[in-house]
Amino acid sequence: GDTFTVPSGVTLDTSSSTLSIPSTVITSQTEKSSLADADKFLISDSAASGALKYVQKSNLPSGSLTKVGSSTTLRSSHGDADIPSCFSTTYDAYLITFAITNDRDGNEVRFRFVKADGDTQNTGYSYHNFGYPSNSTSISQQNASGAATNQLSGSTMGSTSSIMWSCWGSMWVYRPMGTTEFKPYVYTSSWYNTSGYSIPQSGGGRNGQTTAFTGIRFLPSANYFFTSDIHVYGLET
Repeated sequence: GDTFTVPSGVTLDTSSSTLSIPSTVITSQTEKSSLADADKFLISDSAASGALKYVQKSNLPSGSLTKVGSSTTLRSSHGDADIPSCFSTTYDAYLITFAITNDRDGNEVRFRFVKADGDTQNTGYSYHNFGYPSNSTSISQQNASGAATNQLSGSTMGSTSSIMWSCWGSMWVYRPMGTTEFKPYVYTSSWYNTSGYSIPQSGGGRNGQTTAFTGIRFLPSANYFFTSDIHVYGLET
């Protein structure tokens, strides 16, 4: 129970002893929920015989995905699925995942970019995609130049039950907020046709405008969607 005070200027050498530090040294401190680049972590450097050093948060690897928007409507017929304010200058690259069920046969899944005023960009989509139906070796493909939308499925896509998606996939969009270049995108999807066969599909394209786009809209070519589950993630670069 004795207390020992180490005088100022004296070195306490514990190199040949065991120094036990209570867990409250950490747990009793104030929590910080958001790290700054200059925050430091104490480490033992294995390349320097275990010498104590620190690493700053700015030295840690980046590249994580951050959800920046979503639009989910399940088990209810609806029209367009909008995420109007998911893009910003914080990120250059965005990952978009989507899963959609048609309200009825013959709908196509399409998308348009959304501008800052809330209107959609209705021109300038140039793309090419192709896929192979699971019951055939022939190619299903679509292409367009300067179109009003970009297609993510074919015109023979069928409606399905509530336990099966009609069309699902992912898409990468690069620098949608840029004002000096066109907006490229690449996507993969899979969809069921009206005969009940799946069609894996890949494609890519661009919108030939230098307008800054703040969001995205998924829309049916006609009628409605039955369900839609869409999420947007910003990629730290």
